[in-house]
Amino acid sequence: MFTRNNLADLHGQAGDATGAAEVLRELLPDQVRALGADHPDVLRTHEALAYWHIQAGEAAGAIAALRLLLADRVRVLGLDHPHTLAARGNLAHWQGKAGDAAGAAKAFAEVLADRLRVLGPDHPHCMVARGNLAYWREQAADASGAASAYADLYRERVRLLGPNHLDTQAAAVKFDYWRAKASPPRTGSGTGAQTRRGRKPNTPGLGGKQV
Repeated sequence: MFTRNNLADLHGQAGDATGAAEVLRELLPDQVRALGADHPDVLRTHEALAYWHIQAGEAAGAIAALRLLLADRVRVLGLDHPHTLAARGNLAHWQGKAGDAAGAAKAFAEVLADRLRVLGPDHPHCMVARGNLAYWREQAADASGAASAYADLYRERVRLLGPNHLDTQAAAVKFDYWRAKASPPRTGSGTGAQTRRGRKPNTPGLGGKQV
């Protein structure tokens, strides 16, 4: 089994992420049978399998591997462990990448609530979750939901980063755009140059991230 793990690493290092994932997928049931589902080597293989599917850009494989990894972390570490929360965030991200933007947004709303409860509002992972919630509501074309999420993100960035930080300003632009989409202004009463033109702003630092 050690040799097969090394083989997966060699595939990955050579740029063959799909091959690495395939080796680990075949290794995993043998490890579980020999070592037990909660053995550290088995848990590491689940994590590595998810990693190589992600590196290969294989959404379906990544989702399947992340679900296994999440089940392991819940069972071994508990629901509130930071590694469990990270796995939930990564799974939500790949749900969105697979085309389920609304499902990803719903999952990130739940992840954010739990991160706030466990980690506190000032933790960087809470800020990441806020950005992802806003981003996936945007991708789902949920105008009112996106406006609400970007408003929250903007307030938190002002509080933690200051009003002049580029990420804060990016959130303000997104909020302005989605507020206008959710409540279109009367003709001739635009809310800003970008929203008057009806252009979707392309701003950095606003979600679509894992963690």
